[in-house]
Amino acid sequence: MIINLRQAIKLVAKLRTELNEELRKIDDSLNVPLSVNGKSAVTEEKEQEANVVYENINDLHEDIVKLRIAISQANSAHGLDDTNIDLQETRKLVKNLKQQLQSATAYGGSSKVVSGVGVVEEGIVRKHHFEGMITYLESDAEACQDRLDEANNDIEIEVELKTV
Repeated sequence: MIINLRQAIKLVAKLRTELNEELRKIDDSLNVPLSVNGKSAVTEEKEQEANVVYENINDLHEDIVKLRIAISQANSAHGLDDTNIDLQETRKLVKNLKQQLQSATAYGGSSKVVSGVGVVEEGIVRKHHFEGMITYLESDAEACQDRLDEANNDIEIEVELKTV
């Protein structure tokens, strides 16, 4: 199968969803009484169902690994590793900065009268600098994502999958 990276990334997500559905079957339909009064209560049908779920989990896992390796190798071959790392780390930092500013603002950013002191105004020192950093980082992340999107549409990989 030959697909571009964008399709491969979407396929990984689809296969993960299918894998999660198979994993849920372990508890939903395979968690049954195993014996009653010392006698096996497992039907041949349940045994076969367990084998199918086992094989599906194994095959889906193998396909996800193959796709992720192919995607990683293609990214590396086309010099996109740094862009991926930049994007991931930038998104993490933006998320953390937003959480910190929101958390600090929720507990501060107000004025109150403190006995023996007077009016005390609380807030984040140089908050506007951090907000500017978030704006810059979001713009940087968008540019990284645009570069990746363009490459993901152009770069193709070839993989042999069991489940597709």
